[in-house]
Amino acid sequence: MQPNPPDRIDAILDSLEGMERANPAPFLHTRLMARMERERSGGWSQAMEWLSRPAVAIGLSLLFVLLNGTVLFSDADVTPGTAENAMAVVQDYDVSFAAELEPLTDDVP
Repeated sequence: MQPNPPDRIDAILDSLEGMERANPAPFLHTRLMARMERERSGGWSQAMEWLSRPAVAIGLSLLFVLLNGTVLFSDADVTPGTAENAMAVVQDYDVSFAAELEPLTDDVP
C-alpha cells in the first residue's frame, strides 16, 4: 500500500473547512415527546404496566406454582396405556404401518 501524497491529505483537510454543527429538525423534541405519550396511553402498554407491578407478578407466579402442584399431586386414577389398549386403538382407527422398511441405497438400477 502506498502512502498518501501530501497534496491528497491537504485536499481532505480543506474539504472540512465548510462544515457546520448538525442541528435537529425544528420541534423534534416536542414530536418525540408526543409520540412517546401516545404510545404510552395504548391498551397493551397499560396492560404490561399493570402486569409488571411486583404484587401482580408475584401473585400470578404463586398461582401458577399452586396450579402446577395441584395437578402434579392430584390423586387422579390415571393408568398408563397397556399393549391391549394400543392394539384396540390400532384396530378401531385402522392404523396401518409398515413393519419393515427397505433400506435406502444410492444405487438405483
